[in-house]
Amino acid sequence: MEKDHLVFVFCNHNDIWFDRLRTKNPIVISYVKGRLRDTPFVSAYRALRESAFSVCTAPVYRWQKRGAIIVNYHGVSPPLTDPDIAIHVPPDLFRKQIRHLKTYYKVVSLAELLDSLEAGYSIPSNWAVLTFDDGFRNNLTYAWQILREEGAIPISLFIITDFIGTNNVFWGDLIPLVVMCCRNQMLRVPCDENSWELRPLHTRRQREFLGIEIVDVLKSIPENKRQPILDEFFLQFGTGEIDEIRSRSSYYNSLSWDEVRFLHSNGVDVGSHTRTHAYMRPELGLKRMQEEIFGSREKIREELGKAPDHFCYPNGTRDDFCELSGRLLREAGYRCGLTTVLGTVQNSADPFELRRQIHISSMARFRTVVAAGKQHYRNF
Repeated sequence: MEKDHLVFVFCNHNDIWFDRLRTKNPIVISYVKGRLRDTPFVSAYRALRESAFSVCTAPVYRWQKRGAIIVNYHGVSPPLTDPDIAIHVPPDLFRKQIRHLKTYYKVVSLAELLDSLEAGYSIPSNWAVLTFDDGFRNNLTYAWQILREEGAIPISLFIITDFIGTNNVFWGDLIPLVVMCCRNQMLRVPCDENSWELRPLHTRRQREFLGIEIVDVLKSIPENKRQPILDEFFLQFGTGEIDEIRSRSSYYNSLSWDEVRFLHSNGVDVGSHTRTHAYMRPELGLKRMQEEIFGSREKIREELGKAPDHFCYPNGTRDDFCELSGRLLREAGYRCGLTTVLGTVQNSADPFELRRQIHISSMARFRTVVAAGKQHYRNF
């Protein structure tokens, strides 16, 4: 692939809708979605879908599900490919979403929401909280700049402490980027923890959806078995090729500690997203879970002079946190744990299993989803 024709595609690693199906057969699910996107009917389908969501907005406001919403973003960056599968929201769309929230909701801090929850007060249905996961640099260069221009809007930023100030990239972000941009025309890819198959990379679509398929498969594999598979997978690329691909895009660049301190000094709430983005599943074990939970908190305390109050589970589906992780969060001194389980924060919510809404790639769906308190669709 020539450099002038490179197209970067990125997978939302908090894409949780088909998790249970993907666990059974992730390749089939992603393959079907990919083939459907290739049909000539996809444009008409998307237009019809947007019209339907626009029509639904007014009645949904009237019968809104009770509870505050916590909106889950990752980053804000100019579009590089199909926004339906991009992990970051385009700046113009992000600004529109913020203005919508300002008009129809009261944007409050995560701390204010927790204060009300802990005090037993009724949680207003017009409250909205903004959160950003992973600590990407565009949270400063794009998101914070827009939020500052739109007014004093509180946000919570959850950082992966071992990635801050480094060139480290989470494997779930790196794989789609490398698959899209590598020189290989064929790749051996894992089907599960024991088998591999050879897949073609002749078209952009093949590359686009193969990267997503690989990530989906690897998410379902325990960490101690996943790393050897990752090592074997990356051996297929030429010496220095991955670093060269990384150098072409700033899409996944992390903040530096100086930049985190700048945001913190300007009112941004900084929370923990673990040290290495490890999933808080039981198989991780007590010792490793303690290192991720306590270690990230201590690092933030060391760098900012204040320990974080808030924690966000990596990936965050129901399978990505457990009773042990909740107990350790409490022992460490956190006030809450945020998930990617869809829903609102109601009066009876467990502070260590707070639900959120994933960022939406169109305004029509965003308006409906935040009003309904849940997502009724699957990105297509």
